[in-house]
Amino acid sequence: MNLFIKGGAWCLGIAEDWFARIEMQMRGSPHSHMPIWVKGAPVYIGLHTNEKTREEIVKFCDKYITTRFPSLEEDPILHYLIKELQSHSRNHSKSCLKLYKMLCSFGFPRPVARRTFICEPLKLENDDDKQKFKRMKEILIEMNATMNKLEKEKILSWSDFDNLLTKYNWTYEDYECALRVVHTRTTIIHKREPNARWINQYNEEILRAWNANMDIQFVLDPYACAKYLMSYTTKPERESDENKYALQYSFHLRIVSRSSSYEP
Repeated sequence: MNLFIKGGAWCLGIAEDWFARIEMQMRGSPHSHMPIWVKGAPVYIGLHTNEKTREEIVKFCDKYITTRFPSLEEDPILHYLIKELQSHSRNHSKSCLKLYKMLCSFGFPRPVARRTFICEPLKLENDDDKQKFKRMKEILIEMNATMNKLEKEKILSWSDFDNLLTKYNWTYEDYECALRVVHTRTTIIHKREPNARWINQYNEEILRAWNANMDIQFVLDPYACAKYLMSYTTKPERESDENKYALQYSFHLRIVSRSSSYEP
């Protein structure tokens, strides 16, 4: 990790500092939660962020983070790595479903986007906006359901997405506006092709070398990031402790069993 981040490779830019909290998952594999301070990285300061800084943030994200999912013919190695390591299960898991097991807590499938942009929530101004926003949400749900159905039969393309925009008499700008309606917190919407809706964002250089899953995000809210890190820094390893105690108990039983059957 030192080599990737601070050893001269600079896969994520010149790292001035970093901190890692290693969490051991149930099956025993290590999972790292890590903030990285990158030299010269642009800083988002909310709605007061000027246009130049916004453009710098987008360029920064596009330089180090991607959702690209090349075909098997285009890049077989990267295709395999993404499919095996960066793809969220379309069946979901018990831990990722919420709200009566209808919504994925990790936000999959992710929204299609022709460009990377900072998605800032739109606020209701009047009753007319309320009805308009409601209809936008309904259309996004319908579009998502249609794409879910289509991708069972084929690899989704931009023409499939454009056909849906035409169906609802939307421009692409209308679509981005709708994304600002459904998102209640400011977030980065990464450039994403229709075939990459289930792909978690990654850094290509690190993925090729590290050969493990990652979830790279640009920090928009320092407070939320600090809160997240603190929750994991102080999180007890209950599952790991349970496994450790079970192993110790099993080992103890074996020792006792062998001792009781010993005959001098």
